Amino acid sequence: MPCPCPPPLPPLRELLQALGHLAPPEAEHHMETLESLEERQANTRARLAHEEASLARVVPDGTRSASEAWCLYASAVSAARRASRQLAVDEAVLRESLEDALFWARQRQAQGVVHCAACRGTGEDSRPAPGSALEGAACPACEGRGRVRLHGR
Repeated sequence: MPCPCPPPLPPLRELLQALGHLAPPEAEHHMETLESLEERQANTRARLAHEEASLARVVPDGTRSASEAWCLYASAVSAARRASRQLAVDEAVLRESLEDALFWARQRQAQGVVHCAACRGTGEDSRPAPGSALEGAACPACEGRGRVRLHGR
């Protein structure tokens, strides 16, 4: 009997949205990473399509120029495919990071701990005046922890 197929993985944006409801500062950090990854993936897909089209136009006619063109374009296609594979690894690493952050955010919520609304989880009261101190004052609501326990837990 064949093994059942695993369920499809949720899109990264779906994981990020769920994290945004529980831990906005963490979600903001991951959003920048996701946007950068998506931009690099789009550029790499376009580059790969261009290089593959160039390679497909090379006609094997027995000439030296055809051989040289094939070598040149085949090398460019290989490089674009390597870049695409590396971005797949980057996507998997980001997925793991999002899944991990989402689990711990859900765990904190189940324990009755949420991000401090006053400081949005930073633990800082406000930015210090220029030249006054190297660090900002601790948030009085969470005492600099960035998280508060819900009442009754």
